[in-house]
Amino acid sequence: MIAKKVKCKGGGSKAGRVSGLVEYITQEKDKDNEKDKKKDKNKIDYCGGRGFLCDDLRSQKAEMIALASDAPKCTNPITHWVMSWNEKERPTRDQVEAAIDIMLDELGMSDHQAVYAAHQDTDNYHVHLAINRVHPDTLKAPNNFRDVELAHKAVARIEQIQGWQPEQRARYEVIDGQTQRIQHQ
Repeated sequence: MIAKKVKCKGGGSKAGRVSGLVEYITQEKDKDNEKDKKKDKNKIDYCGGRGFLCDDLRSQKAEMIALASDAPKCTNPITHWVMSWNEKERPTRDQVEAAIDIMLDELGMSDHQAVYAAHQDTDNYHVHLAINRVHPDTLKAPNNFRDVELAHKAVARIEQIQGWQPEQRARYEVIDGQTQRIQHQ
């Protein structure tokens, strides 16, 4: 299993970046386009959201934009992650939900808004995760200078708990309940 942070393309407003990412990962924008419907009809396995007052995607996106706008010092309020399983591995929905829990916990963002979608359009089942970096109570965004390392720790935990095959040269493994850095030769 791997986790990858997708770089923000920059530019545009906070609302535009949030909308664009949420629409991309959930395919909300293309649902009325017949050509795109046929092309991507099996792309999304399922979608979900966390940390919202509302249940529907459009309202969640609006909530995410509103919260991001409440933090004027945070120029990049949204972060995009992809968790991808090995080609022969197919997690259940419960395993995907648990993996998201672990990832958010390791990133220190369990209380943050997140929209996610499980995609099955490649050889590797994968989940896109859009997280609002702005905390709903403090309106502050955490410093994310170590978040890639934290994501690697999350992957090690997920693999250990769910029994997935680690990637070659993985950075971390869980030994006696502790996540430890692997020293490769």
